[in-house]
Amino acid sequence: MLGQRFKQAREKKGLSIDDVAAKTFILKSHLRALEANDFDALPQPTFARGFATTYGRFLGLDKNLVAQSFDAQYPATLKQKYATVINAPMQPMGTLNREARPSVRINPFVIGGILLVLGLAIFIFNKVSKAHNDSVDQAPASAVVSMPTQDQVSGASLNNAGSAIVTNTVTASGLPATGSAITGVAVSADNASGTAATGQAGAKASIDIFVKDTTKITIVDATGNTILDGEQARGSYQLTGQAPFQVNIDKASNVSLDLNKQPIKLSNYAQNDKANFTLKP
Repeated sequence: MLGQRFKQAREKKGLSIDDVAAKTFILKSHLRALEANDFDALPQPTFARGFATTYGRFLGLDKNLVAQSFDAQYPATLKQKYATVINAPMQPMGTLNREARPSVRINPFVIGGILLVLGLAIFIFNKVSKAHNDSVDQAPASAVVSMPTQDQVSGASLNNAGSAIVTNTVTASGLPATGSAITGVAVSADNASGTAATGQAGAKASIDIFVKDTTKITIVDATGNTILDGEQARGSYQLTGQAPFQVNIDKASNVSLDLNKQPIKLSNYAQNDKANFTLKP
């Protein structure tokens, strides 16, 4: 049995389940399920097969033999359960079959109405802007009040003593100097090379992946949970986890990836068509 081979190879190397999980980023529950041949406790076949080949490669086993053993021992009932998802015809999101496109006729009256509404909106905007500018230009100037010489001397003495006028010093970097009573200032550094960011990190995030051709993909979230690992067949995959994510793609040109429905341009992070980067929302 494949699970017994895993367990014997691990014990021969003197490794615990915790040791393997820390090195492979595979959940301990999935490792135990693989060693017990408990396929019901594993995710869908594509992911489970990837975990098995990764585990076997880590233990020094022949990955092809591991894959063959996994396919032979995987229950037919579970294969049938996931058959609808695995064998569903794939079509890139946002496209329609040409045959299904209804003929579109352009109504000149509709276009004229749209242009009229746009022109009216621009006219109203210009009028409002002009009225606002005129009101600013006509604002009364600040009154200048002459002060007796004695009052000026008194005011100067207060300023020199520092008891009546407080001056905040701003450093060349644009941040208040030490001791300034300013709170709530957030400073954000630029993204480092190899990091794709679309917003605030540290929260639950969703990843949508479309694989055009079989490609090895590994994705680990911030908790150390491997949410995708191994050779992925052509298809669409929807994943969720804790951001940021560590992403490794063998053939970036075969993969399209969205984070929280925002497209990520993988070519920006690929060298020789291999992408290895940190992804955060």
